Amino acid sequence: MKLEEVKKIAIIGSGAMGHGIAQVCAMAGLKVIIKDIKQEFLDNAVAKVKESLVFLVGKGKITQDLMDNITKNLLTTTLDTKEAVADAQIVIEAVPEILDLKKSVFKEVSSFAPKDAILATNTSTMSISEIGSVVDHPERFVGMHFSIR
Repeated sequence: MKLEEVKKIAIIGSGAMGHGIAQVCAMAGLKVIIKDIKQEFLDNAVAKVKESLVFLVGKGKITQDLMDNITKNLLTTTLDTKEAVADAQIVIEAVPEILDLKKSVFKEVSSFAPKDAILATNTSTMSISEIGSVVDHPERFVGMHFSIR
């Protein structure tokens, strides 16, 4: 897969890391869908992204047009894993650092995501090999860790 082929990124988990990663991806012009287990978590994530974007507009770091494009066209949410990952080229997991939870997420994600989608765990403390052991086509599984400041 070439970088220019990436059109959609699914983020699994909407906490501090998840919504921060979603914002960075949307600011790069990519469609982003955030998936979580409760609507209130998703609503909070979207509110935090908007708050951050308003701050960036106020500082002149981004334009109002970019903010509007992100909030109206690029950033969506869902409670459904299949909807989130079905046509994503990259899936980034950002759930709490609980090994069984991460493995459960990837078992589900790998059953719904396209077979050539890159599946990434956002962990800095756990075994990438252990988390990826549940993934179909493990050659597409990677570990990555974002630093949100």
